[in-house]
Amino acid sequence: ADRPEEHFTTQSRGQSTRYILGKNTLQLRQKGFQVVDSTGHILGGGDLVEWGAFAGASADGTRFAIQSSYAEGDPDFVVYEYFTIYEATTGKPLAMIHTTNFPARQSWSALSPNGQYFVAGNPNKLTMYELP
Repeated sequence: ADRPEEHFTTQSRGQSTRYILGKNTLQLRQKGFQVVDSTGHILGGGDLVEWGAFAGASADGTRFAIQSSYAEGDPDFVVYEYFTIYEATTGKPLAMIHTTNFPARQSWSALSPNGQYFVAGNPNKLTMYELP
């Protein structure tokens, strides 16, 4: 069985960042992503709605989330934040979730093991969303 910490392993090489996505690897580039298997075969990919930070993956590797936000000020504060949930192999964005109770930097977030639910928020209030 997969260990939870394996889903958050990152490795930077050149212009892409890699994350464990179930038994596959997610490669994020500035405007897109690819999902590759252990042999390097490309299983899928697509364009990102907007560049952002990796915000979690389902344990089964079928879905992942990207957090996009804008901050300003000194010290900076979040002006807007949203998460885009992607289908890993088709590259299709499945949902966009806009947060309203902004965090100091980035909301906490997680996908359920099968990718059916997404949770986001700050330490004071987490909200669970059912995904299509």
